Amino acid sequence: MDPVPITGVIRTNAAAHIDASESATASRRLSLASAVLLVVYGASLLLIGLGGLVMTYHEVNYSEPAREMLRGAGWLMTRFGGQPFVEKPPLINWSIAAEMALFHSRAEWVTRLPSVFSAIASAWVIAAIGARWFGDRIGLYSGLIELTSMYVQAQGRRAEPDMMLCALVSAALGIFAFGTIQSAAVRPSRQSLPMIFYAAAGLSFLPKGPVGPALALMPCVWFALRDRASRKFLMNPAGICIFLLVVLAWPAALYLHYPAGLNSLWAEHTLRLSGAWGTQNWFFYLYMPLLLMLPWTPLVLSGAVAAAIEHWWTRPICRLMGLWFVLGTVFLSLSPFKHWHYMVPVLPPLSILGALGLERFLHAAHPRYATRMLGIAASLLAIPVVYYFIKPQAGAISVLVILTAAGLSIALYLQWRGLSETAPSTAVFATVWIVSVAAQLIVTPRFQSYLGQTQLARRVNLEVPAGTTLYLLGPPHNQMVFYLTVPVIAAGDSGSLEHRIDSIGGGRPIYILAPQSAQSTLAQFGAVQTLDRSVSLRAGETERDRLTLMKVTQK
Repeated sequence: MDPVPITGVIRTNAAAHIDASESATASRRLSLASAVLLVVYGASLLLIGLGGLVMTYHEVNYSEPAREMLRGAGWLMTRFGGQPFVEKPPLINWSIAAEMALFHSRAEWVTRLPSVFSAIASAWVIAAIGARWFGDRIGLYSGLIELTSMYVQAQGRRAEPDMMLCALVSAALGIFAFGTIQSAAVRPSRQSLPMIFYAAAGLSFLPKGPVGPALALMPCVWFALRDRASRKFLMNPAGICIFLLVVLAWPAALYLHYPAGLNSLWAEHTLRLSGAWGTQNWFFYLYMPLLLMLPWTPLVLSGAVAAAIEHWWTRPICRLMGLWFVLGTVFLSLSPFKHWHYMVPVLPPLSILGALGLERFLHAAHPRYATRMLGIAASLLAIPVVYYFIKPQAGAISVLVILTAAGLSIALYLQWRGLSETAPSTAVFATVWIVSVAAQLIVTPRFQSYLGQTQLARRVNLEVPAGTTLYLLGPPHNQMVFYLTVPVIAAGDSGSLEHRIDSIGGGRPIYILAPQSAQSTLAQFGAVQTLDRSVSLRAGETERDRLTLMKVTQK
């Protein structure tokens, strides 16, 4: 079935035409070919080079508790270094532990698989929404744009919960749309959809806590204020019970097992909301989507302009997608502590705008080839900017810019020749695939801030005698813990270490991993010998912060 034309999808002066358009698209589905292409494209894009980067501090915060679950620490409560570490619900930890058990490995690529699957699932949902109301081609474009957007390329490759949260929020909004926004004349029996919706909304609590259900429910509740069918959908007793059961089951079990865990969970959220962890400008989330939707930002803006001109906001599906993004952005902006990856669950609807912009670009009746070629040539001006701001890797990044310009030129040529309707879009997404993979394999590995201390951890495993305990001074949630195979005890500060040393007995050497600044303090316990140290410092660190392996021979 041909896609609905982008221009003329809706006319604001004819409400009846809107109903007719929706009835005509009621039977639309994402085609099997598009669905398979989306999965293959996303898997190849995200899996290549997945294990090429060392784990970051935040990834270790989720992967190390998963590893300890498999060691017998229990699955109800997350632990780090044997100590309770309950900051978020454990769905991401369970998923990582399951992957580790399945592959009998704790390699980086294994820990990141749940995020890869979540990214593909989220793209599939947004593609299904796009196909249902705008046609199969728009649906496919929407899914491919989401997979290749900067935020998915980043979070879809990390062992963190944001992509999983995005998939569950997307699933909840997608189920709500399919269950409520359609012509009554063709409405099938969907008695189970409210229960599935509430199950997805409830599960969105388990990656990061209450923010998930808030992002999933707010757009639906607001939408239902003007739609009777939606209110009936939401007022489903069985669905509400399922939601409450899913949301409350883990906190209740945690409280019975470890009452203090709920206090940790509460403190995690209140500290963020109070600004105790830092503050950012209130408009931080207003401009951040422009960066996170790259390289599709111009097309997203083009789709947004077209939506405003054509008054697409009068269509229910467009109104719901708008509420998804706008209410989510406003809600996140209420917190003084902000970070770009918090926006991940509210960005998928922008992929549909990008798809509409791409449709207008590739299938315009009278494209202006000279103007477009001039725009492609202008993109090469990014090269001197790169050399000015990113000198260490300017050469590699400049090659990627040239590849992008060459691929877009090929797409423009294919559009001009008109040999095939799909050839230009194929060239566009092939170019994005090549550039994205090249960036992940060549450029990104050179910006690993945790590489130096990861290499130190691997050397420590060889330098500390087998069976000897390694004492870790400083913050207990150290990124190196995931890579250390020797027994590790987080000693905290020198005072705590002194009590532990007293219990060891004199004459035995003690191996300690600590910042360089701790050497003078450790001298009170005996002769200090430096065995190894990290070869690099992270941004903001000084020589005093350099992680060092020291052996203390007691007096």
